[in-house]
Amino acid sequence: MLVLVDLPGVDPAHVALKLGSHALYLEVSIPSEPTQPGIAAGRHEVTVELPDGLSPDALDASFMDGVLRVRISKLEAGARRIGVASVDD
Repeated sequence: MLVLVDLPGVDPAHVALKLGSHALYLEVSIPSEPTQPGIAAGRHEVTVELPDGLSPDALDASFMDGVLRVRISKLEAGARRIGVASVDD
C-alpha cells in the first residue's frame, strides 16, 4: 500500500507518523509563518484507515520535494513456523 501526502513548504522535522493496528496517524506542525500561501499555521492531524493484511514491520517513509511517501508492505501469504519453547518447573 502506498500513501502519498502533499506537504509543500513543510519541514520534514515537523512531520510525525504513528502506526496503529488499523490506521496510520499523521501529525504535522506548521510554524506561525508558513512559507507557502494557503497553508494554515498550527497542528494538523490526518488518520488513514488501513486494510487488513499489511505488515507493520515493513513500513518505509520518505519525504522529497514536499511529498510524504509511506509504503507499507503486505504480509507474506502462507503459514509460518512459530517455535515453541519448553518451560521446566
